[in-house]
Amino acid sequence: MEKKSIKMNGLDNVATALEAINSGEVINVLTDQNEKVEKVKSMEKIPFGYKLALSDIKSDSYVTKYGVNVAKATKDIKKGQLVHVHNAESMRVILPDSVRNEVMAEIGYQDN
Repeated sequence: MEKKSIKMNGLDNVATALEAINSGEVINVLTDQNEKVEKVKSMEKIPFGYKLALSDIKSDSYVTKYGVNVAKATKDIKKGQLVHVHNAESMRVILPDSVRNEVMAEIGYQDN
């Protein structure tokens, strides 16, 4: 069964998972008007409410959501991967490594 995510703005390079997604699942990317705009295959587990990359995002490039640069990639992110504190740094808050590791442990993330 295909999963769903939402892309809020045409400029966005990430979408938000509308349900928990497992590695290898196909994700329908919907607009805020519920129009299907593309499909992406998940490269890893993505929890409900978290961001996934809609295209490859190079290290030091911006992560764009709602048409706004919300973070900067700290390493290369592949299309279909989880975008979170382990591979992107917020434009608003800088997290210490200890907090970053704790956040990733809470969602059960294991580096591939």
